[in-house]
Amino acid sequence: MGGKAFTAALAVLLGAVCLCGVHAAVVVNTHNGMTFFYNDPHKTVPRTATVASLETAEECICSDADPRSDDTLTVTYNCYHQALFGNCEAEFMKGALEELVESDGFCQMSCNNCTCCDSPYNVIEKTGNTRFLQAVEATNTTLERMLRAYGLTSTILVPSDAAFDAALAAYGPALRDAALLTEILKFHILPPEPRTRGLWTSPFLSVGATVYTLFDGVANLKTAKKALPAGTTAQGGLTGIVISGPVNSATVVESDIRACKTFITIIDEVLLPFDPTGIDASNDSGALGAALGAGTCSVVPNAQINATTLVQGGSNPQASPAACCASCAANAECNTWSYCGLAGGCRFPEGLVIPYGSCELKRSAELAAGQAPIYGNSGIDVVPVLAGFNVPVPDSEAGAATAATATPAGETLVGTAGR
Repeated sequence: MGGKAFTAALAVLLGAVCLCGVHAAVVVNTHNGMTFFYNDPHKTVPRTATVASLETAEECICSDADPRSDDTLTVTYNCYHQALFGNCEAEFMKGALEELVESDGFCQMSCNNCTCCDSPYNVIEKTGNTRFLQAVEATNTTLERMLRAYGLTSTILVPSDAAFDAALAAYGPALRDAALLTEILKFHILPPEPRTRGLWTSPFLSVGATVYTLFDGVANLKTAKKALPAGTTAQGGLTGIVISGPVNSATVVESDIRACKTFITIIDEVLLPFDPTGIDASNDSGALGAALGAGTCSVVPNAQINATTLVQGGSNPQASPAACCASCAANAECNTWSYCGLAGGCRFPEGLVIPYGSCELKRSAELAAGQAPIYGNSGIDVVPVLAGFNVPVPDSEAGAATAATATPAGETLVGTAGR
């Protein structure tokens, strides 16, 4: 996934407004009834403009520039999190870069100021494949909030309704367990490729690649190489691509449906990151740990346990959650840990990136006293790491912790985030 062709395609895939070498001819964007006026290269005005001078076939011309500091231009809180934390109307969001005139602002797409695209949730609903959305809602997690966000940047593999019905018939207990179902759904969400930040549209899935997902275990997806038809563009739309996981495979039946900064691809099977038949879904505290390959530890995805750090994660890289669990067990003081299992690193809202494989060892006073741990922030789109502990807690307490969706502390960041 390299070379000039890939770089050129990314400008289209990420919805970037690249106006280098723009000609003077007036071209109206008739796809959505809106028009844009480009004063000169790298400057735009918002959707209320009446003429356009951009020669492009892109269907949705709308900026989503992250706010950044005035001195170093460093991005901390990106557009997704600015919108999540309610900062769309904050004064600093009205600032401008060289690429934006003063009447525009940061995060136009994430703040739902663009009428030319819709959220992933709404787009999936329009495809008619609603079993996926029903499954998302059944998890009672922040996954639904993430899919409703206009600024989500990902590729989502959506199994057809028939695929979900077949999976329910075959693996009913596992798919009815909220924690296990959440991990299965996360196995269908592909973040941007770690090195290039490119999105997995069908032309890039066709090259035969290892594809990372939001699943918290070690399983990945692989795609079978497929010859590209003549005339294939970055817009994709290819079908017949086989995507394989450790348990089963799926075939792409429809691809590259645009949902603002996300692409929706429909597949004919529910991809499984673990074998549901080998997991006792009735064992609340042990089922998820078994599914994620965390050994004997209990685990809580996308959560932080309040505890004292014993060993920094960067100095204790481990190959898997199970290895991190064992590392904690080997430390006499350790009873809880956190692990980053995302190939591109685990990025927190404030911009801190925890390297892949980081295993932070900690000690919780509550766990040491035989009590349930105390949690800080939680949520799929707020805490990208896996929390685990090496001592048992009652099933009812572990289950409550797994389902917790505490309000992010970042909501107090209005006026400071991104500056």
